[in-house]
Amino acid sequence: MPPAPHPHNERERLASAKALAGLTCVRETVDMVLGLVRAQLGVERAFVNIVNESTQHPLFADPTGPESSCRVDAFCAYAIHDRTPLIVPDAAADPRFHDNGFVRSGFIGFYYGFPVYTPEGYPAGALCVHGPGRREPKPSELDLLGRLADLVTESLRLARNGRDTEREQRTLQSRLELLIKHAPAAIAMLDTEMRYIAASDRWRRDYRLGDGTLIGRSHYEVFPEIPDSWKELHRRCLRGESLRCEHDRFERADGTVDHLRWELVPWFDADGRVGGIVMCTEVITEMVRRHEALQETAQRLDLALQSVGGGLWDWDIECGTVWVADEWWRLLGYQPGQFEMTPERGFEMVHDDDRDHLRAQIESVIAGSADRFCVEYRKRCADGEFRWLRGYGRAAKRDEQGRAVRVIGVNIDIHERRLLKIRNEQYTRELLQAKKLLETRAEALARATAEAREARIKAEKADAAKSDFLANVSHEIRTPMNAIVGYIDVLRSPETDPTLREEAAETIRRNADHLLALIDDVLDLSRLDAEHLMVETVACCPEEIVRDALRTVGPAAEKKGVRLETRFEPSLPAVTGGDPVRLRQILVNLLSNAVKFTDQGSVSVFAATQGTDTLTIEVTDTGIGMTEEQAGRVFEPFTQADASTTRRHGGTGLGLTLSRRLARALGGDLVIARTTPGGGTTMRLTVEMRDVPVTPTLQPSTPHRNGVKGMRVLLVEDGPDNRRLLTYFLRQAGADVTEAVDGRDALSIVSTAEQAFDVILMDMQMPELDGYQATRTLRASGLSTPIIALTAHASVQDRAKCLEAGCDDYATKPIGREALIDLCGRWGSRSENIRAA
Repeated sequence: MPPAPHPHNERERLASAKALAGLTCVRETVDMVLGLVRAQLGVERAFVNIVNESTQHPLFADPTGPESSCRVDAFCAYAIHDRTPLIVPDAAADPRFHDNGFVRSGFIGFYYGFPVYTPEGYPAGALCVHGPGRREPKPSELDLLGRLADLVTESLRLARNGRDTEREQRTLQSRLELLIKHAPAAIAMLDTEMRYIAASDRWRRDYRLGDGTLIGRSHYEVFPEIPDSWKELHRRCLRGESLRCEHDRFERADGTVDHLRWELVPWFDADGRVGGIVMCTEVITEMVRRHEALQETAQRLDLALQSVGGGLWDWDIECGTVWVADEWWRLLGYQPGQFEMTPERGFEMVHDDDRDHLRAQIESVIAGSADRFCVEYRKRCADGEFRWLRGYGRAAKRDEQGRAVRVIGVNIDIHERRLLKIRNEQYTRELLQAKKLLETRAEALARATAEAREARIKAEKADAAKSDFLANVSHEIRTPMNAIVGYIDVLRSPETDPTLREEAAETIRRNADHLLALIDDVLDLSRLDAEHLMVETVACCPEEIVRDALRTVGPAAEKKGVRLETRFEPSLPAVTGGDPVRLRQILVNLLSNAVKFTDQGSVSVFAATQGTDTLTIEVTDTGIGMTEEQAGRVFEPFTQADASTTRRHGGTGLGLTLSRRLARALGGDLVIARTTPGGGTTMRLTVEMRDVPVTPTLQPSTPHRNGVKGMRVLLVEDGPDNRRLLTYFLRQAGADVTEAVDGRDALSIVSTAEQAFDVILMDMQMPELDGYQATRTLRASGLSTPIIALTAHASVQDRAKCLEAGCDDYATKPIGREALIDLCGRWGSRSENIRAA
C-alpha cells in the first residue's frame, strides 16, 4: 500500500497533536461517543486515533483495540491528509489499500474515518470505525459519525484551553444528549445505577414511553417487567463487557410480546472506570412476524416446489439475511440449515464461470434496471460436484430511490435437462462436423472426378494431337523423301539430259533441307520439354536478323505474289545482346506461316523497342485469320487451326509451340496480338535485350586464295559414306586427304606422319576412341594443328563441349560442299601461316 502523503504543514501539525497528550479530562466524553458509535453501527471497533510522526495510536488505551500501529499502514493518515471523511466500504477492492497487511489478513474489510482537529485547526487524527468484510454505510450512520467527530474536536478544544468548567461540560453533555435524542436509532445512555442520562426519540417511540421525563429515572422503574436474565446482562456490561444479540424476545407487563435486536456497550469516565451503559436496540417485531408469515407461505410453496425439484429463497437486503426453504437445501444435497446462508456464501457456491453473469442479473434487479431475472447457472453441491439450476427472481420491495431492499426467487433443478441439452448440442456439432467433412470429401471427390475427366479429355486430345502429329510428320517426311528417292532414280538414268539432272539435284537438296528443318524443330521441342535447351548471348543486329529472315522466305512469297514489307523504329539499337540463331529461327517460322496462309496481299514486319530492355517484333499478314476458338489452341503441341489446314498448307503443328517456348527462353513471349477470320493475323514477339558480352571469339584467317588446293587434310570419320563424300569434296577442290576410321587410327597416323597436316576434320561420335578423347590426347602431346569438330549434335552445349576438348571450330552434319571447303580453307590457311613463321 502506498503511504499517504504528509500534510504540507506536517511539522506544525505534529507539534499541535503532541500537545493533546494527557487530556484525560475528555475521556468520559470520548468513551461515551465511542460507545454510542459501537451501539448505533453495531460494530466492535471504534476509536479516536491520533497520527504522530511514525505511528498511530488511540487517544486513550482501549482494551478492545491495538495500542499502536505503523503510520505507513494507517488508514487515518489518508483522512488527515485530505481533511475529508475517508469512506472505504471494500478495502480489498480499493487500489490504495488492497495490499495492506491488515486488509490481506482480513482484519480490516471496511473503514469509515472522520478527521478530529486540534484547537489550532490541525487534523490530529480521526474518529474511525472498521471491521471485517465489505460494508456499505447508511447516510444516517455517516451523519452521526460526522456530528460525533465534531463533538470530540470541541471537547479537545475546551480541555486544551483550560476551560473544562462545569458550565462547558454541561454544554458538551447537552450536545451529546441532543445527538442521542435525534439519532435515527433507538439509543439510551445510562449510568452505573441504570438511571437514564439520555435517550433518543426513537427509543421513546419504539417502547411507547410518551413524552414524560426519562432523565434520572431508573431503567427498571420504566420497565418493571424486565427479566432477571436481562439484569444479569446489564451487570456484565457494567463490568466492562460489550454484548450483542440479533434476536431476543421481550414480554411486556400487559402480555404483549416484542422482538428485539440489541447491543450493550460500556462507556468510561475520565478516570477510566465504567461510567454506565449505552443501549442500542431495534424492535424487529414486525420483521419477525413477516418472516414467520413468509416461512408459513414458504412451507406451502416448498411442498409445491418439491414436486418440480425447486427451492425457494428470500433475500432481505436491508437486514443482510437470506432465508432458504428446506427443499433448497435438499436440492443441493445438504441438510436443512446445515450452515448459515449469507449472500456472500451463496455467490461463493456458484461456478466460477457463471458467477459474474448471475451477479450482474441480480444487480440489475436491485438497481431497478430490471424487475425480474431468469438465469441458468451451476451451483456446488454437498458432494463437491456442480448442479445446473435455473434461477427466477424479482424485487419484492424497493426503497424510495427505487433500489430493491428485498428480492425473492426460486431455483429449479434443470441438471438432467441441461445435460441432455449439452449432449444434444454436442451431437449436433458432431453431425455438423460430419456433414461438413462429407461435403468436403464430396467436393474433393467431385473435383477429383472433374480433374480426372479433364485429364482424360486432355489425354484424349493429346493422343489425337499426337496421332495427327504422327500423320503430319509422316506426311512431311514421306513427301520430300518421295521426291528425293524419285529424283535419285532420275539421276541414275543415263538417258537423263543435263537440264533435268540439274533440276533433280536442286529438288533433292531442297527436300533434304526441309527434312533437316523438321528434325531440328522436333529436337528443339524435345530439349525445351527436358529444359536442356541452352540459349547464348552474343552481339547481334536486330535489323539484320529481320532482313535475313525475310530473305529466307522471299522466294516463297514471290512465288505467291505476296509483298514483303518492313518498318523499323528509329530508336532500334544497331547492336544488342541476344541469341541471333534462335531469334532468326522464330522469325523464319512466323514469316513462313504468314506467307503460307496469305494468298494475296502482304506480310509486314515492324520492329521496335519497349522500354530499355525489350525488343518487340510484330508480323502482320492479310491472310485467312483465325476464329477465337482456333486462336486459343494454336500454341498447343501438334495442333493447327483445323485439320483442313494441314491438308491445304502442310505442316506438323510444332512451329508456333516451339516459337513461343523459344521466345520465353529468350526472356520474352509470343502472343496473338490480333486476328480476324478472313481479316489476317498479327503475331507479337518480345525478347529480352541483354548487355553485349565482351568475350573473345574464334578468329580464323581469311580464306586462302587457292581454297584448299595443296593442303594436307586428315579426315577422321567412322562412317564410310560420309568419309567417301567428304573426301570426294576435298580432293575435288585440290586437297591432299588422309583418312582415319576412328580416334585411335588418327593418333597413329599423326604420330607417324612424315609431314604435318594443315587441318584435321574430327568426327566426335566414334567407336573405340571418340573425337573428344582423341582431341585431348593430341593437344596433350603438344599438337597445334587446327582441329575442326564434326558432329550431328547441334546445341550450344555440344559446341561448348567440343571447344573445351581442344577443337578450334565446330560444324554440324550435314555440311555442304561450299561450307566445308570454306571452313577448311580458313583454318588451313592459318596453319600455313604458322608454319611459314
